Amino acid sequence: MERRFDSRRRFLRVAGLVAVTGVAGCAGGDGSNGGDSGDGSSGSGDGGSGENGGDSGGGSAGGGQGLGPVPDEYATATAQDGTERSPDNVAEKSAVMYQSEPKEGQQCTDCAFYIPDENGDGLGACAVVEGKIEPQAWCSSFVEYEG
Repeated sequence: MERRFDSRRRFLRVAGLVAVTGVAGCAGGDGSNGGDSGDGSSGSGDGGSGENGGDSGGGSAGGGQGLGPVPDEYATATAQDGTERSPDNVAEKSAVMYQSEPKEGQQCTDCAFYIPDENGDGLGACAVVEGKIEPQAWCSSFVEYEG
């Protein structure tokens, strides 16, 4: 009888953890409050990709807060490996665990999808991730550039 209660408690503990984790994932910024677009605009945000409503944040160590949408010259720019960026086909930073510093020696400047700084602000873009990208950052979409 005691064993039955232990498994029930374990189930409830795991179910509670899953629920909390799910809610925490939803609490990551989604651009719906306008966010800090980094370009002086108020960011009307529609809760979509964050391209027009400010940065969606996400990740750890700052998560790119305040980096905002990419400037026009990056909208359809070409990444280091030749992949063309499509503004309608980019992932939210929170979905790819974007973080402001390298992970295990990997960083955006070494990624095939990275689009280097073209306007002198020290930030680049990405063919597969929304918003401005810090050169030393990392995300789960990292693919080593063999250039």
